Amino acid sequence: MMRLFKTFSEVKKILDIIRTKRNFHPYAKASMIFSRVCYGLYWFLDNISALTKSGFLRPSLKMQQVLLMAKMIIWFSGILSSFIYNSINLQVSYQRESDLKKTVLRNDQTPRTVLNTLNKISSDRILIMYNLVRNFSDLMVATREVKLDKIVLRTKFNNGIVGIFGMVSSTIAMLQLYRKEIEMQSPMPQIKRVMSYG
Repeated sequence: MMRLFKTFSEVKKILDIIRTKRNFHPYAKASMIFSRVCYGLYWFLDNISALTKSGFLRPSLKMQQVLLMAKMIIWFSGILSSFIYNSINLQVSYQRESDLKKTVLRNDQTPRTVLNTLNKISSDRILIMYNLVRNFSDLMVATREVKLDKIVLRTKFNNGIVGIFGMVSSTIAMLQLYRKEIEMQSPMPQIKRVMSYG
């Protein structure tokens, strides 16, 4: 049932993205909504898998295989959409930096204001890059699950490769959770800069 609650959590995240007044790049917003939809469906199907293993549901073996592959494809699609979202954010970050440097030449802002904004952009970019590395690592794991390694690369990722990418993703996830915990405990309120990938 905990997985079902995660589906409801994804629905809430989608509604928050739709309602937010944050100035999203249109493609970034679309890719993030699609990603959250995929994760919601993934947790829903994962809940069905759990109920099947516990004996509450008794689908045929063929149906179980179909549901498993559908779950993996949806998971892969969600990660890929999140990767696209963060890639767009990275491009926007460099564009913002370029535009800001142009304002210095026009003397539209004070040097201190420009420096503070550049520092914020740089900090945001680090978070985006962490998300991209995590996305890529998860994609490598999901690639084997949907058998794209055999179809596209004509090879098979062994357990060692999958384990390394899984470890990288888990390490980044723990670091992000630790950073979030530190920010919540900080006496100074922190501004949520980049929507994290989860």
